[in-house]
Amino acid sequence: MIIRENGEWLRYVFWCVAIGLAVSAIQHAASPEQDAGRIVASFLGVVLFGFSGFVFKTHKVTFNSAQKKITLTHKGFRSVTQQIIPFSNVEHIVIVKTFHYNEDLLPANRWQERWYLALACKEDIVTLTHNPSVQKEEAGQLAKKIQQLLGVDILDSDQASLNALQKTGRKTEAITLAARSLGMTIAEASQHVESIK
Repeated sequence: MIIRENGEWLRYVFWCVAIGLAVSAIQHAASPEQDAGRIVASFLGVVLFGFSGFVFKTHKVTFNSAQKKITLTHKGFRSVTQQIIPFSNVEHIVIVKTFHYNEDLLPANRWQERWYLALACKEDIVTLTHNPSVQKEEAGQLAKKIQQLLGVDILDSDQASLNALQKTGRKTEAITLAARSLGMTIAEASQHVESIK
């Protein structure tokens, strides 16, 4: 089984858009009616899309049932990091709950729940999905598929999410989760998150 996020092709789309904007900037600069606004906008687009192509990362998780190992590959423009986890090191699959703030919605609906998956291993917690799911069912279905391969329990609680967020360095998200789900003030949530080991 393979989980892919952010296809490599998207990097080339960014660069193609940057090239198109560069051509547009040159055309605007060479035309008799030099429109400074269009030249500057095209140039900024070149910088934005060109830079995005360089910093864009892809994520791939491969579950190899024959070799009983999980390979996590994170690929940048010129860098590749890989982590290999034996099936035997995985203790739990964690459905991690987070909150996303959307200021365009009505005040009562601005905090939206999101879910992603992590593996609780013997040494640490490893994030499997980096793009959170909008629907919990989607994350749950993927967790069940992984559970069939690994044969471990699925943890789906606020406390498990807090542990995963704290141990993966996402302290702000952990505080937000404690405040929103457990009904704590920000100060109480911060103390609660600090107490997690």
